[in-house]
Amino acid sequence: MKIFQFIFTITILALLIAGCSPREVVREDEEDIFADELRDYEREFDPSKYNAPFVIQIEEDEEEETRIEPERIPETEEPETPEYIQGFRIQLYSTSDMEAAQDVHDFADSLFTDQWVYVVYEVPFYKVRLGDFETRPQANRILAHVIDAGFRDSWIVPDRVLQDPPEKIIEDEDDNEVTDENGEDRLDELQRSDPEIDWN
Repeated sequence: MKIFQFIFTITILALLIAGCSPREVVREDEEDIFADELRDYEREFDPSKYNAPFVIQIEEDEEEETRIEPERIPETEEPETPEYIQGFRIQLYSTSDMEAAQDVHDFADSLFTDQWVYVVYEVPFYKVRLGDFETRPQANRILAHVIDAGFRDSWIVPDRVLQDPPEKIIEDEDDNEVTDENGEDRLDELQRSDPEIDWN
């Protein structure tokens, strides 16, 4: 066991001594020789030998191509952001059933072709509202027609409305304008299709 420790210790010492030995140093003489050769080369170097004159010749076709201006991209108009103001709408219907509100919206949208119809969600109800009226008297004039069309429990509510709503044009699948002169019959038909919903 002592022999093993002795051999191990000697081996470690030999490795340490070998690792600490100085590396081969480049002699200063070799560095001086290289520096002298570099100085001699720089003194003899003549850059004018490498500056041969040259002429760029552009043919006529290439010259014309360089003068062509890139096509201008036409400026596109940004869509106007609609402005909302405080106004009034006519509430036609209120329900917690989204599908029923959508059915009433679709029906009212086809019935009142000159007014926009909206579904407003105010937790927990979906409210179907008609029009963008800036004043209450404007809404009152339309309310009479709405009641005559079968929405007997409609009333005017304050709401944020479009200041200048776009003109509404309803078209069928053949691009023909659609008008409905028989709104009350359609409301009765809608009520019969789903008697559980209070259409008023």
